[in-house]
Amino acid sequence: MKELAKAICERFVSDPMSASFTGGIHNTVAPDSAVFPYLVFTLISNTQDITFTEKFEEYLVQFDIYSDEISPLEACNLYLLLKGDPDLNQGFDFAQFTVDGYVLLSCTRESSSLPRWEVEGKRVWNYTVTYRILLEKN
Repeated sequence: MKELAKAICERFVSDPMSASFTGGIHNTVAPDSAVFPYLVFTLISNTQDITFTEKFEEYLVQFDIYSDEISPLEACNLYLLLKGDPDLNQGFDFAQFTVDGYVLLSCTRESSSLPRWEVEGKRVWNYTVTYRILLEKN
């Protein structure tokens, strides 16, 4: 959904964490020219729920942090920034942000993992974090 993708990008660039991702944020896939570290988000699933008076959209959104450092420390520190501080409305844990045409009801972290991959002959840390986002149609 384009409104959610736009809101995620706006949330990212307005958050202090964005300065630490020198390669920026990318929707679904980063270009070959992307500079490490960077963030990619992907819509994993979307389901609709309709009651008598309300329409809800439930999304699973996956964030992938990519770091080419030898140690996983950079990826781990970026993960902490992505989670953020809900009391300061920073990051995505329990985030409050605007999605055109919808009311954001919740943004909760579901899972995370930190594998290391070989990408075109280069070893890369990939911290994968999944969020469940619940929206109500205005």
